[in-house]
Amino acid sequence: MSNILFVKTFVDSGTGASLPETDLFIAASFIELKYPGVYQYTFFNSGYDYENDEKFLRLIKDRNVDIVLFSANVWEAELLHKFAGLVKLAGKDITVAVSGQLASIVKERLLQDFNIDIVVYGESYVSFCEVADSLNKKAEISAIEGICFRKGKDFIKNPERPLYDNVDDFVIADKIWNSVDVKKYSRYQGWNGINKENFYMPVSASFGCPFECSYCTNRMYLGQKFRKRSVAGVAAEIKRLTEKFNVKEIHFFDAVFNFDTEWSKSILRAIIAENLQISIAFPHGLRVDRIDNEMIDLFKRSGVYKVTYAIETASMRIQKEIRKNLDLDLAKKIIKETSDKNIIVCGYFMLGFENETEEEMMQTVNYACGSDFDIASFFKYSHLYEIAGRRYDSKDGGFMNFSYFSNDLNSFDSARINYFILSGQRKFYLNFRRLFKLFLKTKRKIKFLLQTAKALIIIFQGYLLSKIYYSLNKDKKLIKNG
Repeated sequence: MSNILFVKTFVDSGTGASLPETDLFIAASFIELKYPGVYQYTFFNSGYDYENDEKFLRLIKDRNVDIVLFSANVWEAELLHKFAGLVKLAGKDITVAVSGQLASIVKERLLQDFNIDIVVYGESYVSFCEVADSLNKKAEISAIEGICFRKGKDFIKNPERPLYDNVDDFVIADKIWNSVDVKKYSRYQGWNGINKENFYMPVSASFGCPFECSYCTNRMYLGQKFRKRSVAGVAAEIKRLTEKFNVKEIHFFDAVFNFDTEWSKSILRAIIAENLQISIAFPHGLRVDRIDNEMIDLFKRSGVYKVTYAIETASMRIQKEIRKNLDLDLAKKIIKETSDKNIIVCGYFMLGFENETEEEMMQTVNYACGSDFDIASFFKYSHLYEIAGRRYDSKDGGFMNFSYFSNDLNSFDSARINYFILSGQRKFYLNFRRLFKLFLKTKRKIKFLLQTAKALIIIFQGYLLSKIYYSLNKDKKLIKNG
């Protein structure tokens, strides 16, 4: 029996604790669907499970691992290469494969690291299943679509694999859930903030995103074709989680759950019809311009207590440049109508786009603060495609020097964006009416008070330091080409 170790790398990019490694759970479940009982699966999330190198090495040896599949984001590149080296230290014959965001952007260039044997790019589930089967049978992998591998001194990139349409096969199996401590994902505050229940489990109801937002990498590894599971299949999965695992909260991690509005409403209606009495959150994955009053009503009736709408920018010029193309007035109306249903509404915003002016950054801050959002998260824009490609092509240090925050901005450019981010946080959260409304909506009130106090102290300290730096350097040119 072959033993596969699935490793999710985690470096905090400002979102808190690591998400569940859902893509790896699905990859393992798809293998189990096709080859039941042939493999043993072990899961390792470095955000929760890593203690030291020695224990990681011991895990590999104790489980007699034959294959390791990593899932890594761009900003986790350095950690990925470190772990790949540890795997080969544990056993040179162990096959190391990489999937996820980083693999789909960089592809064969990852093979510059001789600790990595195979890169699985694009949607990886079917490709890795074929890789595992071929390795288990000691067969050739050279014809498998959607992979890169090393042949002598050459890096071979096989053709991209067509998207798999029968996504009802992409459901996480009970065998996989039974091998994971599902409660660990709720021990620390992550993407969703304070959860309503003690623990949650993730659900993926659809795959792919048809939109063309320039900053998003999701379509690189899940495609632009929207593929949806059956309504009955999604409802059955949620019911199974409640009955077998005593789950009282689920999070949908779809790229854009409400692209097909009638389908998404049907899922909510099915949850209501089953009377599942479950709490639901959308940490991301909703288009605010595809929300209507009927969907908001279904949110409330089905148990949705938190949604997230990504606005990104309040500048119409930048909305067009990044191909988000939101109607900001309509968005503000939907935000209010959602909040009025006593649902916690979170907004995502980005600052520091190329050529973005101070006035446009302030416009975004004012939009957030003038809305009915209960929570607002401000992020620093990074063009992940360009940064990753540039780092892996560089001659001065190559991949080991990669960092999520590596870009063309000098220290003051970056400090100025930080200043506006911190200004936005200060202006948004130092609002008693907003905090009191959020307090009333939150079930776990003691935890809310503790987290809020901690966050406000950090925001205030950071704002003061940023303001001092900005004041000392305010005559400098701030943003490239800005």
